Amino acid sequence: MKNSQEVLFYRKLSEVRELYDKVKYAIILSENFDPEREYYVASANQMRSALDHIFKAMDGDEKTMNYEMKEAEEHLDRAGYDTYELLASNLSLSITTKMKRYSPPVISHIFPDYYRIIKPTINNIKVEIGKLRKDKKTDIDFSFDKYAQNVASLIEYDEQVDKMIPALEEHHKYEQHKNWIYWAITLLIAIVSLMIGLYIK
Repeated sequence: MKNSQEVLFYRKLSEVRELYDKVKYAIILSENFDPEREYYVASANQMRSALDHIFKAMDGDEKTMNYEMKEAEEHLDRAGYDTYELLASNLSLSITTKMKRYSPPVISHIFPDYYRIIKPTINNIKVEIGKLRKDKKTDIDFSFDKYAQNVASLIEYDEQVDKMIPALEEHHKYEQHKNWIYWAITLLIAIVSLMIGLYIK
């Protein structure tokens, strides 16, 4: 590799490094919020392919280097998109799964913001992710920023839900106990009424 090519290579490598750092951050987040705690194979394969192209760029002429570095960027892009979409899906699932245990009256009483803000925003983010998936195919200046903003909102909501779980659980148990007492009294009244009816006869 000639000196001029070497300078160009390291400049392009620096640009790829910025993209790599963003993708790496997304993958780390995704691993933390994966309910199965599994490594996302598709992203790993894209990262491996990107590395292959970078090594090929080192050994080629300027034309080959430009081509291989562009291919490396595309693989990193796909790794980032796939990871952010998986991360958004896992976070949405995490939130809805935690809230599924509690009845609408309990949620409305203890955590009204869930129905008023969080649930509608999750639905909006799902729509936005679908739109982003479409836009990334046609927008050459597309970045991960919009994905990151949506994921940041979901992480914040997931944390809010975690903080409200103790209060939701307490009210949930209270409602269960109240319902048990109600049905016990109802059953007792029915038995007494039956016994009185039999006695009168």
